[in-house]
Amino acid sequence: MDELTHVTTDYDDWVTDPDNLAQHIANIARSLSLASAEEARQASIRRRWPYLVNPQTGHLNERHLCWICASALVHNDHHLPRLRACRWCLVHDRHNAARFGLKHLLPVFDWPAPPIVDAHLFGHLNTVIREAVTSAWSAVSLLDQWRRDCVQLAYGYMDVPNDDVVDLFDWQARLTIGPNRSRACWHAYVDGYHPALRSALRNQIPYGSVQR
Repeated sequence: MDELTHVTTDYDDWVTDPDNLAQHIANIARSLSLASAEEARQASIRRRWPYLVNPQTGHLNERHLCWICASALVHNDHHLPRLRACRWCLVHDRHNAARFGLKHLLPVFDWPAPPIVDAHLFGHLNTVIREAVTSAWSAVSLLDQWRRDCVQLAYGYMDVPNDDVVDLFDWQARLTIGPNRSRACWHAYVDGYHPALRSALRNQIPYGSVQR
């Protein structure tokens, strides 16, 4: 049997160069490191999946964000209807609604009309204010879109890469949560989308108004 003749290739020459060999090993190590990092990132995403903020839905994957501030979770209570707002936004909405004899102004739950807590006060509101309240309460789809827009704007503000996601912990750390954010977001929504309601609140004419 003839002995096999070893043919030296350009690759053999390249590898036997100490500098090239060291670079080759470094490239392999880098590739393995990147693969390991990507595997770890994907594992982290799978663990955090229920708490990731979904920019398409404007909610977490398994929980709902407040429709007003888009940072805190909606408030849950077995004795209350299914709510669309966090506890801080609920408090601020109640505070403003009380001036009109109502419990809420924005559609924070699914009722045909906002609940009345002071029929005498509400009965003295003029038609303009009643129409403003009705318009705000019925604009469920508008409030839904507001939350989605807020989430997408926040993703842009955070400069999140296209293939990355943000979990609830980082989301709240960057946006903050609490009464100050709820107050700011509530007024931003009302000022931008319900000018008649904004005007009624600023004019402070909830009682004794003349019927049109």
